[in-house]
Amino acid sequence: MKDIVLACSRKADVIAKMAEYLSWLVLLVWVGLIAVGVVMRYVFAAPLIFQGDLVAALLVVFASLSFASLLVREQHIRVDLLTRHFSLKVQYYLTAFSYLVTLLLSALMMTASKNLIFISYMMNSRFDVSGIVAWPFQAVFSFGFLLLGTVSLLRFLEMVVDPNGRLSPGQSH
Repeated sequence: MKDIVLACSRKADVIAKMAEYLSWLVLLVWVGLIAVGVVMRYVFAAPLIFQGDLVAALLVVFASLSFASLLVREQHIRVDLLTRHFSLKVQYYLTAFSYLVTLLLSALMMTASKNLIFISYMMNSRFDVSGIVAWPFQAVFSFGFLLLGTVSLLRFLEMVVDPNGRLSPGQSH
């Protein structure tokens, strides 16, 4: 069981890293789009009609694709000011609890967005100003939470099947 969990965890880490690389590409497109929009608006007096909608959607895509990678690299926001005063054992259990909470919230976000994506697709929902189809951006949002939930579950299972592993109570993160 331990080997299966660790192998799945490594594969999920690789997928999270690939999603992170894709998110950086999205961020570059986002910055480029803003730059082109500024030039078009203030130099040529011809604003891009679709820019506002696409910039907002790409920001959500960037963030969604980055969630899991931040968890894998432990660069997410954490309240260390409070938890660093606890013993390593308590910190270990708080980490396990945080993985379960992240898994629960990810499941809630995926469940809520599933119906939204389906309805958006069926109604051919589009952004108000630009008319860009909305459901692909919503699908990426849901995928980001699926990946985050998967990584959270696997991290929690690592703690269960290998209590003396890299997340053990005697080691710092």
